[in-house]
Amino acid sequence: PRLVLSPKMDYEAEIGFVLGKGGRDIEAAKAPGHLFGVTIFNDFSARDIQMIAGKIGMGPAPGKDWANALGPCIVTRDEFGDLRDQAIVVRVNNEERLRDRYRNMVFENPWVREGARALWSFPELVEFLSRFQPIRAGEVWGSGTIPGGCEFERGDRARYLKPGDRSRSRLKESASSRTRSRAHDPAGPLACGAESPLWHANTHSSARMILCLRASASLRYLLQTAS
Repeated sequence: PRLVLSPKMDYEAEIGFVLGKGGRDIEAAKAPGHLFGVTIFNDFSARDIQMIAGKIGMGPAPGKDWANALGPCIVTRDEFGDLRDQAIVVRVNNEERLRDRYRNMVFENPWVREGARALWSFPELVEFLSRFQPIRAGEVWGSGTIPGGCEFERGDRARYLKPGDRSRSRLKESASSRTRSRAHDPAGPLACGAESPLWHANTHSSARMILCLRASASLRYLLQTAS
């Protein structure tokens, strides 16, 4: 296990794009045919390490190269529909840190300058990446942090994760991802490892799929995760 000591451990609510078909030099218009489905991706980040690495030109990767949480279920693209009107909810210890619509945070965000967007779309990602390398079925791509889906953006008001905290991200019509941080010394800095007893993704606990019949008479899969 790889341990990371950080007093500024952050969650990042993202969409996980699960590829169902590989290829190369794929046009954006044909990209949807390469998407199997979507899930929730929590890209945990040690912000103190990330900031130091950024100052010397290493980018954000050193603060992220240790663990993340994914799933635990995938909603297929035909059931999920276009990524636009879904509700986003992020909770830490059952306290809401974010509740909004994807379109408000990504497409209509007032903090993003005119003509720009907060995130690339899946078709744009496919077209760009497949120019330079083959993409393969089974790969999972993170969308990038949904605006408002982390503590780092709050600046001095950030409340970073502490040992024992539970973080949960939910995208309506999709999976929920619930994670709990653990450490031997609750008073010390947060110790994290991808497979260590100090930190683990709680996404496997008592999960079951529920079929929900909507007014439109279509079936949507919602995930209920019991503690």
